[in-house]
Amino acid sequence: MQKSIFFVALVLCAFYFSAATKVRAQDSLLRQLEIVNVLQRPPQFVDKKQSSRLKSLQLLAENSGIAFTSDTLFRSDDDGLSWRELAVPRTFHEKIATVSFRDENQGFVVLAAVGAGRFAIAVTSDGGQSWSRHMIAVRQSDAAESQFDDASLSIGRDGALLLALKLQSSSNFDRRAFYRSDDDGQNWLFQSAE
Repeated sequence: MQKSIFFVALVLCAFYFSAATKVRAQDSLLRQLEIVNVLQRPPQFVDKKQSSRLKSLQLLAENSGIAFTSDTLFRSDDDGLSWRELAVPRTFHEKIATVSFRDENQGFVVLAAVGAGRFAIAVTSDGGQSWSRHMIAVRQSDAAESQFDDASLSIGRDGALLLALKLQSSSNFDRRAFYRSDDDGQNWLFQSAE
């Protein structure tokens, strides 16, 4: 009886170690493939706290439009049946504050470096395939008081870019600082604060 219990225990141990070795071998193979897969992609920083909250949608033409979160800009050219991510040139600490497109091709993305108190603008003239960047020089007091996730960018009738930054205030008031660019975001002038 003891020999049969010993034999059964021995078989169970052999089965357990065999299964564990197979799982480790499969895991090792998958890890090797993952490393190869990662090495084939360009290096990128991943923000573990990516937002899935849609901030806004904008219709660009009859069948195209954009949508964005604080981390990602998407574009659809088939009535929203499919969406693709546009690679906005932003640093690890920058968030998308607001987006506005003049037409299907010319668009502007305001980026906010939350911890650093800086703003930049990414500009495209080919629908988001390529971008250029410019810093937005704001007054120090506006940078210190700005609510970085709450900005708006509009395009005036004369083509000027109009940026409104929401500033901290008590719950009874809505304070904003206004800036204007007449050269598609290359230079900005402070207009007023309310």
